[in-house]
Amino acid sequence: MNQTIKAPLTKSEEKLEFYSKEIMILQQSQSKLVLDFLTANGVIPTAEVLWRTTELFVQLCLHKQTDDVKKRVKGLDKWIQEQKNPKDLELSK
Repeated sequence: MNQTIKAPLTKSEEKLEFYSKEIMILQQSQSKLVLDFLTANGVIPTAEVLWRTTELFVQLCLHKQTDDVKKRVKGLDKWIQEQKNPKDLELSK
């Protein structure tokens, strides 16, 4: 029998493995949150939009807010407003 013997993980590899699992869970939960957020705002996202917006939400969870992230969030808000149905915008005035 051919058996592959794996060397034990180093401490840094263990941390990376742990964090990658945690990030996967974070991505899953944020993708659901993003989908709910976008659809509540009248946007039916494409797969790319869902992925890109999820990545932004994950970054918000993992890191301190930088000027770049704040700029991306403002851009997302503006984009969502542009995607709304013009009739919806007229009703909200």
